[in-house]
Amino acid sequence: MRKASEEKLDSGEFDPQRHFRELIETHNVKELMQVNNKLEDDIRSYDQDIQTLVFENYSKFISSVETVKKMRQSIVKVNEKLKYMEESMKGINDLAEKIDSNFKVKRNEVQKLTTINKELQKMKTITDFPVILRRELNKYAADVARNSVDYSTLFDEVVECYAASFPTLLKFRNDPLLKPIYDDSLQNVQEVRNILWKLHNEQIANEEIHRSLTRKFLEICEDQEIVVKSYLKIMKDRLFKTMKEILDAHLLFTGDDELVEQENRSLRSYFEEKLYEIDFEDLARFREVLEKKTLASEGELRGSPLWIINALSQEVVKKVIVEVNFLRGELTPILKRYDRLDRAGDKIDQMVKEVVLSYLTKTTEFLVVRKVSNSMMSECLKVIHSDLKEIFSKTDVAHLRTTIFDKFGEKMELIIRSQLVNSFFDLMNRVIVLLLDCRTRSKTLELSDERDLDTFKRDVFSYVSELRNSLFFLVATTLTGVKPFILNSNFQVHGDVYISLLQTYYNAFLEFLTTLLGSRTCEISLGFVETTCERFSVAVANANNNVVVRDFQESMLKLKSAKENTVYCLVLNQFLMILEKKLTPKLVTLPAEVIKTREMAPRAGADKTEINRVAGLVHRALDANLINYVRLYYEDIAATIGGYLERIDWSNCGPAKDIAAEVEAFGEKVRRMILEVSFLFGDNKRTLTKKESFLKSKSSLDKEMDRILARKSQVFERKDPSRESIFLSMVKSVLMLLIDRARRIRFSQNGLQQWQMDNYFIIQIAFELVTKDDESLIIGFYHEILESAKANCDEPSLLDQTILETTSNFRRSKMKI
Repeated sequence: MRKASEEKLDSGEFDPQRHFRELIETHNVKELMQVNNKLEDDIRSYDQDIQTLVFENYSKFISSVETVKKMRQSIVKVNEKLKYMEESMKGINDLAEKIDSNFKVKRNEVQKLTTINKELQKMKTITDFPVILRRELNKYAADVARNSVDYSTLFDEVVECYAASFPTLLKFRNDPLLKPIYDDSLQNVQEVRNILWKLHNEQIANEEIHRSLTRKFLEICEDQEIVVKSYLKIMKDRLFKTMKEILDAHLLFTGDDELVEQENRSLRSYFEEKLYEIDFEDLARFREVLEKKTLASEGELRGSPLWIINALSQEVVKKVIVEVNFLRGELTPILKRYDRLDRAGDKIDQMVKEVVLSYLTKTTEFLVVRKVSNSMMSECLKVIHSDLKEIFSKTDVAHLRTTIFDKFGEKMELIIRSQLVNSFFDLMNRVIVLLLDCRTRSKTLELSDERDLDTFKRDVFSYVSELRNSLFFLVATTLTGVKPFILNSNFQVHGDVYISLLQTYYNAFLEFLTTLLGSRTCEISLGFVETTCERFSVAVANANNNVVVRDFQESMLKLKSAKENTVYCLVLNQFLMILEKKLTPKLVTLPAEVIKTREMAPRAGADKTEINRVAGLVHRALDANLINYVRLYYEDIAATIGGYLERIDWSNCGPAKDIAAEVEAFGEKVRRMILEVSFLFGDNKRTLTKKESFLKSKSSLDKEMDRILARKSQVFERKDPSRESIFLSMVKSVLMLLIDRARRIRFSQNGLQQWQMDNYFIIQIAFELVTKDDESLIIGFYHEILESAKANCDEPSLLDQTILETTSNFRRSKMKI
């Protein structure tokens, strides 16, 4: 390590004498020699370094000296040139000042002359103004006479001169020099105003020319606000007229039933190809392709909803944009010039708001009452939404955007709700058509000698399977059609609300379906139709104006007037059994399976509850269907026997010889009923149970007790549906009819005996039709019928039982019963 004294060699405070003394005192001779040698080496090293540095920088120094020398010479030359330039600039400046001084007077004179020239030109325009007015008025009169008026250039020169001259004339109208010109011009100006006002109110067909005339009139009129107000009214009336003409085009629309039917056929083929095992996402893709083709065709049909919306877009919305740009771009500067912008501007905004809101209202009112597919409705809404955006992007009315789009949101909600309602009313209408077809087909399925029971069963089961597939097809296509519409985020963001509404309407549909399947024609009342409509009253303000709802009401009337038969009840019975056991769970969970959103996700507990609820409705419809079956049979029999009873004069008829043909027909109807009931309950019992005569020796008390039992009996008792309960209900209905007639008819002795013979035949069949437990009831009915008839006969005398049995058995032997 270096000592402290050695460290000071490089210091500015180094003291050589002191350093030398320290070396002498602290080092021996050998060490001093070493220090000396080291110092000499350092000196030589430093000397070499200095020489090297001097050599390396010498050439740079010489070069720098030469450069500085050249710069000095150049600077000297530049200084000389700058001095020369300074002298030149001074001379130029002196010369410019001299020229400016010489031309100052001239320039002032030129400015005065320019001002004078402008004033003279203005004065010339003022003095020429009356001449121009008379010339233009004369030209207009001549053109009118020749019927060759060019309205595009009419009074252009007058309007141009008016702006430059008339304000001055008006201001200095009392000046002696200008007063004659003003007086001469005023009358002609007023005439031009009258002509333009008249043309303005005549609403020239060419809208561009009408706008041009309005702008000219605004330039020369006295009250710009009145002109703007009048133009706004004319424009609004014109737009509303165009709107009405387009909307009225639907009256000539013959419909797109063929396109819709073609789409339905394609969908039905898809379902059949998949054997009604549907992947709904695949169905959605298939349907999207179909709907695009249908929309392309429907959009070209004059009067179709999509055609009307597109026509409104082209003929109304585009005109609104043109008119607003005209009002804002051409009339606003004129209004600013006359300080009339504020109030007129408010009127312009009010007009735009009124026209756009009217466009929204009328299109909404048109769409909500039309039978429009969901895909077409989506396309129509896209056009409307796009039109609104275009209005606010291409016109200066952005401050109205919030108001208009809020109203659009309200109309959207109405349309979506109405479309949901229309979709379900259309579904219900198609179900009614399905049932109408079922009634027609049922007539071709009736049992006859040519159709045995096995063939009958096969035909019914085949048709029931067809009904099941048709119902699934109708419901599935309705739901898949609704899904993309209510979940379309381009128009609304409240999909969860509409999904909830969809579920509510779907539940109402299931209740309607089960009620209809369990109802007879006579039970379809106006109240039932109104109640069904009320379930959807949130979206349908006036059902009579809605095409879809009106179609539904008309179909219900057709269903009410369509005749039904017992086979129709049998078909519905089998269909309801399938619906209760297999189809109900599928129908209840179908919306969740189709929609597949968080709000519609399946919920095990809730779904099970709903399935049980709907299954209960189906079971109730099944019970009602069996009652309807019995009633139809009774009505058929009652019509036959009742007609016979009314036709015969029981107070004046011949001796009883045989059973009436109408009464014999009762046995044939019972035979057919037995076959049909065996189909319902799947047994092989196809004939009556042969029994001895029902007339047995009974005491008077027993007979009276049987009669009391018969009088208190009810046709339909609360029992589980069975073969026996169906037969008993039908028998009691017929026997109660006979009791009623016996109490109201007057009999002669022969009439009473014929009545006895006919009733014996009927009662014996009824007796063999019921179970042993109900035999006393049938006997009681017979005695009540006979005793009631005897009470209405002056000379009652009855036939012997042997005669009754012989006659009845003879007729029975000829029947397949």
